[in-house]
Amino acid sequence: MSIGWLTCIPAVLLPHSLCRFTTANAPANRQMPIALVVSCKAKKIKKIHSLENLIVLRMKIIIDTCILYEDFRLTKTKMRELCEIAKMTGDTVLLPKVVIEETKNKYHEMLIAARNKISKDLSDVKRLTDSIHTTTFDSGYVEKEFANYLLAFDAQMLKLGIKSIPVPDISHETLMMKAILKKKPFSESGNGYRDALIWESIKNFYIDLKSSSDLPIVFITSNPTDFCEKGSIHPDLQSELKELDLAIDKVIFMNSIEDFINRFYRDKLEILDLKMKFIEGSTETDSLKIEIEKDVFKFLEFRSFDIEELPLPQEYENPTVSGIYEDYEYTFKEFKKLSDSEIIISLTIEVTCELDVFIFKSDYLVMDEDTAPTIWDSDWNNHYFACSTETKIELDISLTIDKDTYEIISNDIDLVN
Repeated sequence: MSIGWLTCIPAVLLPHSLCRFTTANAPANRQMPIALVVSCKAKKIKKIHSLENLIVLRMKIIIDTCILYEDFRLTKTKMRELCEIAKMTGDTVLLPKVVIEETKNKYHEMLIAARNKISKDLSDVKRLTDSIHTTTFDSGYVEKEFANYLLAFDAQMLKLGIKSIPVPDISHETLMMKAILKKKPFSESGNGYRDALIWESIKNFYIDLKSSSDLPIVFITSNPTDFCEKGSIHPDLQSELKELDLAIDKVIFMNSIEDFINRFYRDKLEILDLKMKFIEGSTETDSLKIEIEKDVFKFLEFRSFDIEELPLPQEYENPTVSGIYEDYEYTFKEFKKLSDSEIIISLTIEVTCELDVFIFKSDYLVMDEDTAPTIWDSDWNNHYFACSTETKIELDISLTIDKDTYEIISNDIDLVN
């Protein structure tokens, strides 16, 4: 059964296939980092319900570094939605100075890592071809790009109305003792200096607000182990709040910006009845779909997944996208009015992808012939076959578009596990 055209990712083509690129990274049983989320289920939800009467007050929404690692430029739809609604409600979005500097430094580190990888790959090409290849992505470019990023980040903070919280005035000795005693947010190994500074920033900010009615404080973090235990603020951190005579129940932890919006801002934006227009299609919606599919292609091309992220057997190592079918299945969920000129669209897309995978030879030999993936290199190395398989990948997408032109202003694309 034909399901559509297969869009192949341009790369070195292998003779056996019209849509194959050579996968450069042989498996090494690598362990991809798994993003952590605050697992605050029934207890947390119950606690938040008890705070309903506080939500009429002006919330202070503090964002952790791990959230910004998914949006280095503060331009994605969820961040823009959060900040725009906060302006409407009188709430305030804040970044501790520690978070700002940590985010900027991480961006710089990733630029350098990308440059180093390109330099290594060019060296490999030189050894193979005995030809010299160059790139403009050198150290000078990295520093120029980083300087531009610093200016763009600060300008976007100003545009979104995000405020900063100063670095806390706390002695190194105090933090050292907390690390030695393994008090949260320090880990058992003593790591957590920056998390400790973020927590001190929150405490100091809370102290400044204590005499005002601008509460509660919401801390959005996807890292539960440093701050929470069994759905609540960790007892170590609760003790610190009590010592300062600060109410524990006015500090709320949320998993993500999306969770916060769904919990507190769900009814703040006007819902628009546009679903049928997108289902039936029009010149504008068809053009928008083309742009969406370009963004999906960029999100998926050459993307490597951790095995837990896809519905694949555990024996399939290093699954990497090698081709994308043009069989996009759209499910439009919601249309919201962000402003007089902008609309937020929430949708999911399911698309079939071809994946390169590596399978241990002895594991492959006991697989069912009818379901086993296709081998395209039976001697990748002494231990692994290089194979290909197909699977459906579902993506959750949130777009901000111009109301009149349907031009995409920002987007968030996430894998649906």
